[in-house]
Amino acid sequence: RDWSSDVCSSDLLLVPDGFTAMREYIHNQEVIFMPGMSDIIRDSVVDFSRLQDWMISAKKNKDHETYELMYKRYIELKVILSTAGVNLAELDKIKE
Repeated sequence: RDWSSDVCSSDLLLVPDGFTAMREYIHNQEVIFMPGMSDIIRDSVVDFSRLQDWMISAKKNKDHETYELMYKRYIELKVILSTAGVNLAELDKIKE
């Protein structure tokens, strides 16, 4: 079953870490499902990969301002993934 059609954007919450949580109502009480560690790691790996692609493109196009703006998030994601025990040797394309 495709559950994506059952989710409305108003059912999603942005939690402080920047991850999305799911909001449901059970018997008129709001229940918030927080992401598990595997969800956080998966989302961080995807974000890390995409961000590096954008950084490489910015560097290639000599857009140093954009590159520097993304660099902070690159470092944050490296810390999150390293702390979670993810080996970044093959994932890290920037290597800074």
